[in-house]
Amino acid sequence: IVAKALRNRDDHLLDATQRYHLSTTIMEELVQQNQTRLARAQQLERDQALAKLKAKTQRCQSAQDQRNQHFEQKWAANWDVLVTRQHDTQLMEAVRTCDSPKKLNKILKENNLPTIGKPKVQTGEDDEKRPMTAR
Repeated sequence: IVAKALRNRDDHLLDATQRYHLSTTIMEELVQQNQTRLARAQQLERDQALAKLKAKTQRCQSAQDQRNQHFEQKWAANWDVLVTRQHDTQLMEAVRTCDSPKKLNKILKENNLPTIGKPKVQTGEDDEKRPMTAR
């Protein structure tokens, strides 16, 4: 009976030890799976935060680029106005100080403006170019 009780006790201890090792192994696997899942979740959170930061940075950079482009266009327009105004002022001064109609017409012609004085007489070449009904 004692030997049987010792065998039962040994079997029971062996069975308990096996269950303990089995449950320990299962728990270790669960812990490992949870750690892996948590690591993936944390990596996903980091990636999402980084993506949001990049998107915000791109929006800010786009807005800054747009402001810079607007400023450059405005500056270029102001520069063109300034240059045109200076050119017009110089042209008006040249017209005011001009002492002969030939020089005045030359200045006007150089600046693509209509000349003053008598209109040019049309030559025969011009007549040849016009249709017969207009002659």
